[in-house]
Amino acid sequence: MLNHSARHSVGSFENRAYMKHLLSFLLVLLSLSAYQAQGFKISSFDAQIQLSREGKIEVTETIDVFFTEQKRGIFRDIPYRFQNEGREYKTEISGITVDNHPFKVSKKNGMKSIRIGDPDIYLSGPQKYVIHYTVEGPFISSPEFEEFYWNITGNDWQAVIEKASFSVLLPDSLNIRYNNLRVFTGSAGENGKEATIGQQGRYIRGETTAALNPGQGLTIAIQLPKDYVPVNQTLEMITPPPPPKGFGDQWPMSLLPLGLILGLFGFWKKMRGGDDTEDVEPKPYPPLDLTPAETGAFYDHIVHDRDVISLLPYWAHQGFIKMEKDKAADEMYITKIKHLEGERPTYEYTLFNDLFAGRNFVTLSELKYHFYDTHQKVKSQIKQEIIDLQLYDDQYRFWFKSWRIWILFLAIIPLIVLFFYYQFWLSAIIMMLMMVLIIVLASLGSRTSEKGRRVKQDLRAFYNFLKNDDTSTYPDLIKNDPQYFEKVYPYAVAFNLDKTFTKRIRPYQTMAPMWYGYYGGYYPHGNNSMEDFSSDFSPKEISSAFTTIASSSGSGGGGFSGGSSGGGFGGGGGGSW
Repeated sequence: MLNHSARHSVGSFENRAYMKHLLSFLLVLLSLSAYQAQGFKISSFDAQIQLSREGKIEVTETIDVFFTEQKRGIFRDIPYRFQNEGREYKTEISGITVDNHPFKVSKKNGMKSIRIGDPDIYLSGPQKYVIHYTVEGPFISSPEFEEFYWNITGNDWQAVIEKASFSVLLPDSLNIRYNNLRVFTGSAGENGKEATIGQQGRYIRGETTAALNPGQGLTIAIQLPKDYVPVNQTLEMITPPPPPKGFGDQWPMSLLPLGLILGLFGFWKKMRGGDDTEDVEPKPYPPLDLTPAETGAFYDHIVHDRDVISLLPYWAHQGFIKMEKDKAADEMYITKIKHLEGERPTYEYTLFNDLFAGRNFVTLSELKYHFYDTHQKVKSQIKQEIIDLQLYDDQYRFWFKSWRIWILFLAIIPLIVLFFYYQFWLSAIIMMLMMVLIIVLASLGSRTSEKGRRVKQDLRAFYNFLKNDDTSTYPDLIKNDPQYFEKVYPYAVAFNLDKTFTKRIRPYQTMAPMWYGYYGGYYPHGNNSMEDFSSDFSPKEISSAFTTIASSSGSGGGGFSGGSSGGGFGGGGGGSW
């Protein structure tokens, strides 16, 4: 039996909650100090935004300020340059005006800086600043939709914002699904939910439900129909320099370093596998002490996306969630039945809590572009859990921890460049010496522990059963265990054998799992057939929603379609002077 030493109780999460409250208290104290240093606070920040079908927006910001000491006015910085996937984009900000106050506009560090106030006049107490400007092309395109991703307040204000609100006027009547409206608060990169958002006719409105401390902001994301607005027509794209001349002429020589790397990879794979070639008798059940995520990760020594996804049918079988397909809207719903409980590894609680985030259900479309960070965090935690289970010898500690090997592989990259363009024989000799060094280092490291080898044999026996063409034992398995399919299916997902397993068991298993059904009146929950399940339930579709990464943005962090405060166009901040 495996001793899951890394299993964590619910109590550990209560301690984390306490620390979170403590950190929040400290942030409040720091915010108050910053407010006193700046001598002002923002009582209200309201943004009125009008979208046009021509691909531009009209923005009116009304900023109510209270000066606790004498100041000339405020400054407002708005970025117009953004970084995305190694390229720089430029928006056009024009038509800047300020009501009832003198102002001066300048450019600095990729921003339009608006300095408002008279250098000869000092102000105190409440003041109102109304700023108008136009932005060309602040929209982002994806294969499925266009997105208005706008940082309302900016995350670089040097004062507390007691309340922030917004109103977005659509150019014409358009009903937007609630799942396509998102709002984020907090520091750059955070996805806090201390704000509301909703649609009223042509208006999309919302406001914060808690004050924003210095360094925190309010960001919205609105998904619009494809081609609703012209996207990026006015963006200036600065491309990276072209590759050196002669690359195409020397491509045949790439076969040598490419063959070298492939050979190293094959040797490395053999070294870390060790006992993979042993024949074992097929077994119909997985090891009882491993979750499907741990099973998939340990079997091939890599944490795949499917290992994470396998936890969903695993929880569903245990009664924590259910999954429903809305065929009319082509949407998948994941509904929480009860809170996750019991002694479980950290990664299970991380995935479950972030998946629902205070809600009782979530859709796949809602997660797309917004769940990548959580997904990667869970994968890292699964790796650590495998290490803590002591399935590897201490010297080896799971193959991806062999930092010496990674360093040598990375060092080969500049050598390949040298090989292409400059010193052929010198780089070839160095790469051969590095290959010998990698082989030596790989041979020094031990692999699976004695416990790990026993588990590996059980996993291989189970894997061979799922992959075996012989289905003669399926009728007896289902007869003796009516929930056999539901128990085994999550592990088939982790092994990437879900389609194979479902197809082979379908002649003997007529009904789909009870945790899966149709939404919207097609069939009552759990009464659909195995044939319907095999055609409509797709772990790859779920994986795509979990792993679709958003592009990065230079607007204070976050990233295009990234789902966090500080992302998107707009942003910046300001202060007093």
